[in-house]
Amino acid sequence: MATNTNTKAASALRGQNALVTLSAAEAVSKLPTIVVGQKAVLSSSSKVGYVDSVDYLGLSYQITPITPDNNLASSTTPGILAASETITLTP
Repeated sequence: MATNTNTKAASALRGQNALVTLSAAEAVSKLPTIVVGQKAVLSSSSKVGYVDSVDYLGLSYQITPITPDNNLASSTTPGILAASETITLTP
């Protein structure tokens, strides 16, 4: 189980993938270990999704939301994945 922190706010509307952007330091150490299909849980709202794609040459990966919420918005920012959101990834 690994955790990482989103550094840039991203749109997280119903049914829409959310882009998680890591810091440069976190990307170097954690991005190579992230794989498509990993379960992702937001710490603030406990919303769940799965890693859909990983930009191994950049700083980001995308999460696809699952039902019943079908969105990845942070608890304090409706429709937006907050810049400070912590995401826990499990295989």
